[in-house]
Amino acid sequence: VLVAVGVSLGVVIPRQRSAVLSTTESPSATPSEAPSQAPTTTSFSVIAQAVESVFGTTLDDTTSPQYKAAQWMAEEDQLIVDPSNDLSRFAQRYAMVVFYYATGGDTSWIRQANFLSPTLDICSWQEENPTGNTTLGIYGIQCGNIFAIEFFRNNLTGTLPDELGALSSLNALLLNWNSLSGPVPPTIFNDNLQYLSLPFNNFTGTIPTEVGSGAMLQIWFQESSLSGTIPSELGRNTELQALTLSYSMLTGTIPDTLLNLSEMVLLDISFNKLSGLLPPTFPIRWPNMEQFTFGTNHLRGTLPDTIGNLPLRILGADNNSLTGTIPNSLLNISNLTQLSLEANHFTGSLPCDWSRLSLLEFLSLANNKLAGSLPLSMANLTSLSVTNLANNSFSSTIPPDFGAWTNIELILFQENSFTGTVPRTIRRWTSLSM
Repeated sequence: VLVAVGVSLGVVIPRQRSAVLSTTESPSATPSEAPSQAPTTTSFSVIAQAVESVFGTTLDDTTSPQYKAAQWMAEEDQLIVDPSNDLSRFAQRYAMVVFYYATGGDTSWIRQANFLSPTLDICSWQEENPTGNTTLGIYGIQCGNIFAIEFFRNNLTGTLPDELGALSSLNALLLNWNSLSGPVPPTIFNDNLQYLSLPFNNFTGTIPTEVGSGAMLQIWFQESSLSGTIPSELGRNTELQALTLSYSMLTGTIPDTLLNLSEMVLLDISFNKLSGLLPPTFPIRWPNMEQFTFGTNHLRGTLPDTIGNLPLRILGADNNSLTGTIPNSLLNISNLTQLSLEANHFTGSLPCDWSRLSLLEFLSLANNKLAGSLPLSMANLTSLSVTNLANNSFSSTIPPDFGAWTNIELILFQENSFTGTVPRTIRRWTSLSM
């Protein structure tokens, strides 16, 4: 298992600063709950008709987020958006009010981000995050035309509403580290959405096939309860750079269409239930790949010799059913910092020349069928902090030159066939397990 996973790519979206309306007002208080009685005002009737016209829904359920949104717009909203004059702007304001009620804005949000400020346009429903790393609320291109929604660690609960589909200019939806549940609504995948980051939530159901809109650049879905298969439609996003689906419950095979993603830098599909063959041509089809982690699945196949042509920093292939030998070309990847091949069926001896991997910090080859002696060139791995070679058939003596591993924190050599004594140069390793 890798110690740390993640190329420093992150979700980076272009900022349209000159078009964003900033505000110095303090966050608005949580709006009062809507009255239990159905409003009879004409404005509510007009809103209800517009909602049915745009979204095809009726406001019959007085406890629904949709009803509460319409009621707030009819009774408390002072920035009147007449649907007969500007239906698109009305739909976006209504969609964001529904989003507020649907995700616990009135019950669980930590910071209100000026949401439901009745005198402010939705572009000003935002506030600076105290961490300084992001902006809570809506990031707008211009009033009535929403560019991005960012909410990190704000205790959003409930589900994402279908009404977000009204945000036809939405470029980024970033809702990391919340408590959202339910399905990912297909309506969010418009022609402009490029950055979707929903990790560390509780989403269920399948990944919508609409994810293959063709516009996506980064998709972050890790740490969810998504199930089903990886949609083949993902292959339409030919500019996709990052796709993370780890720690879910996905089944099936790696779709061949993913090989169309030649701009891919990061692919993390680890900790799922995927099966089938590891595509043998992946190094050729993904020439820019820096992180490929697919550990803890049921994948078969070998590591192709062409893997040495990749600019990999992290390769995680542990806990699968890979066979064959470890290719010599793998040791040509000078940028490699983490390599985990443990718990597979690799055989043969280790490649000879490890001198190029001076940046390697984590190495795990445990629980395979590797044999032979340990190459002396492994002494050049001076950046190593964790080395796990346990449960193989390595023989001969442990080279005393391994004492050059001055950064080592954990080393596991047990369940092999080493001979001789432990060299004095490495006896000082308090973390050595033989």
